[in-house]
Amino acid sequence: MNRLQQIEARMAEIRTALDVEGADLDVLEAEITTLTEERSSIEGAIEKRAALVKAVATGSHKVLRAFPVAAAEAEAEPDTFDVKSPEFRSAWLKRLAHNPKTGEWRLGELTEIEQRAFTYTTATTPDAIPSGVSLGIVDLIAKQYALLGDISPTSFTNVVEFLQAGPVVKGAVAVTNENTANAEDKEITFTAVTMTGVEIRGSVVIGAKMRIESIDGFEDWLVAELSREMGEVMNVLLFTTIGTDMLVANKNEDLTTLTGADVRALFGSLAGGVGQRVVYANNYTIWNYIAGVEDEMGRPKFLESTFSDDPTVQGRIYGTVVKLDETLADGVIYVGYPATIKANMFQAPNVLSDIDVKTRAITYGGYALFEARLGDSRAWAKAIVTQAVS
Repeated sequence: MNRLQQIEARMAEIRTALDVEGADLDVLEAEITTLTEERSSIEGAIEKRAALVKAVATGSHKVLRAFPVAAAEAEAEPDTFDVKSPEFRSAWLKRLAHNPKTGEWRLGELTEIEQRAFTYTTATTPDAIPSGVSLGIVDLIAKQYALLGDISPTSFTNVVEFLQAGPVVKGAVAVTNENTANAEDKEITFTAVTMTGVEIRGSVVIGAKMRIESIDGFEDWLVAELSREMGEVMNVLLFTTIGTDMLVANKNEDLTTLTGADVRALFGSLAGGVGQRVVYANNYTIWNYIAGVEDEMGRPKFLESTFSDDPTVQGRIYGTVVKLDETLADGVIYVGYPATIKANMFQAPNVLSDIDVKTRAITYGGYALFEARLGDSRAWAKAIVTQAVS
């Protein structure tokens, strides 16, 4: 056990001692002050050494004289780590699983190299999080929620601005004589849109007595739970934005039933589409309304999917893919072109922890900064079937 680990262990003992009635608070306070100063001094030295190592590695310091080193020292691992380093990953997860209120290191204490990896990476990378955790949350969100999996967010860190296309105000396409120009130039309404990011939060709780068996198991649990929580928030935000940005004329929110003519009218109202057109609805809506659509001759127009590579795909109607999305309410149908959505991940998912002083349970909170808007308000439509299935 190195000195930093000894200090952390003693601090944990002091936290327990503070809860004991009659504890000598003055003595404990003096010891805390001494340990804190010593820890700061050690961490400062480690950070300084890491900064010097980085400076040498990047060439910002010139080597004036080279000295021969022993073979064992020459083969030693350099103190250069980043968010992809396995040592930083294990250190980050161990610290996250640690309960300072009870002093329990559920995944074991940090080794010397893990401590160095954590100190170096957090000193050189603000809000450092293992790349596998952050990317794992994003990847699982895209797999669990159909629309989020159909878009391709950019990753600009500041403000994002673009022009949103609207309806044609004049200059519709017309047939003219040879060498004769159209009567009017085509004009489309454009609206300036600014995105600065919306905070996306999700949290999961692990009890004080809950066991954590392994680093891999803890990482898998954390990624799965936070992706589900954060993904639902992002998905609801996305559909709400689409409903706000689309043309009012493209909304039919008072259908008593869903017929083939209604579906064709939805498709026909779209314009400015790019890429694949997709229908989104929840399980109730798909199998009680969409799957029962027939043409005027009574022939079914919904073809159930027999492929299993994408579990969100339930089938096709009039050739258009129908995808399952359980964040939508019963009777609600969205149809549009996912490629027309402008989305940006201003800050990739990060994870912080907080401890309840009463229950000693640990809450893990996921945080991201995300926003999306329609690039073309004509490219989406919405329908709501109001009559319940008998």
